Amino acid sequence: MTTKASRARLAPLLALALLAACSREQPSADADSPGTAEAAPDVGATPAAPSGPIDVHPLAGQTETGVAALLGAPQACADVAQGRRCTYARGVEIVYINGMADHMVVADLGGAPFEAATIARIGLAGAEPQQADADAIRWQNAGGMREIVLERGADGRAGRFVIKAMTP
Repeated sequence: MTTKASRARLAPLLALALLAACSREQPSADADSPGTAEAAPDVGATPAAPSGPIDVHPLAGQTETGVAALLGAPQACADVAQGRRCTYARGVEIVYINGMADHMVVADLGGAPFEAATIARIGLAGAEPQQADADAIRWQNAGGMREIVLERGADGRAGRFVIKAMTP
């Protein structure tokens, strides 16, 4: 059994142990105590770029804000003759025509082979091409897109998709 005196000596140690345990679970937001606080999430932060295939269906016809909600903030934007061109992570480039995502390029195909089945990398599995040659595979009106071209890369693999969603 413990005596009153031994409990009195243990009390400060227990309080310190409890305080240490609580501070590990809930880090302090005090900027003056480095190493104890994690950075607070940025409320205005955009989502991280998705991994895996990039489905172009939800991108087509979106505004810049809508695309940013899906892909994250653009890395760069510039005005061009057709409208506004923005580049995003993972080799995605979108030209906004009349404020809507229309012409798209998806360049990060993860080393996919140069073949018609690679269209699955942009969310259009099973679409049959209308034309294929040594340098390009072409689809017309596949998955609601006006035109899709898969270009062969310099290494012989799939290089990039060029997609026209609505306007020629």
